[in-house]
Amino acid sequence: MLVAPIRWAVRSPQAWLLPGLLGLSLLGLWRGMQQSEAFRITDVRLPLNSSLRVPDAVLGQNLWRIDVQALAQALQSQQPLLKRVRVIRIPPGTLQIEALERAPVAQVRLGQWYRMDSDGVVLPPGSATPHDRLVVLRGLDKTNERLPLALRLAARLRRVPALVGHRLTAVDVSRPEQLRFVIDEDVEVWCGGEEALPDHLERLRPVLHRVARNQLAVRYIDLRFPDPVVGPQL
Repeated sequence: MLVAPIRWAVRSPQAWLLPGLLGLSLLGLWRGMQQSEAFRITDVRLPLNSSLRVPDAVLGQNLWRIDVQALAQALQSQQPLLKRVRVIRIPPGTLQIEALERAPVAQVRLGQWYRMDSDGVVLPPGSATPHDRLVVLRGLDKTNERLPLALRLAARLRRVPALVGHRLTAVDVSRPEQLRFVIDEDVEVWCGGEEALPDHLERLRPVLHRVARNQLAVRYIDLRFPDPVVGPQL
């Protein structure tokens, strides 16, 4: 099947000559840009109030020959708690440095209270008191095997429509087959394991609606049953 296209290409060299010349021209242009004095790095823009330090040797290098990935890794090694560092080329001679800080999504108690991001990275400094409005992760083991489960549970609960208008206070993964979380400071909600969680959370909206409509003082809500159990405050 390839014989006819090859024969046509041999008999019609003008069909591939122009793309070839264009490719050579672009290659020559690229090489010229990598050697041109017009593209020497003269300016490095760092994020506002950043303590990152770009090596002095970067200035004067060709913008197109510098390894931006290696430079980004070197900068991130200066501050491992940064989530990501990105280096952007801005012709003719500027490097733009962008740094993404880790955002706390939860907190754990490790002697003191420490914030934690979505990757499970602990963010110093510690605090003697809990951080305001950050969900508390409970039931973590010493090996941190249950940490990913706790983070997934907290992230999932933040997206549950039934919990809009309610504050997620804590999640408890001490028993992975029986997950628990606390809303509005003191209302404990019981669910099954992670696989059963979608079905159990579907039962939450009508229960919370009934609680609000009847102005019930609730201590716990057990969603593990088709007809959820609501425990009143004593």
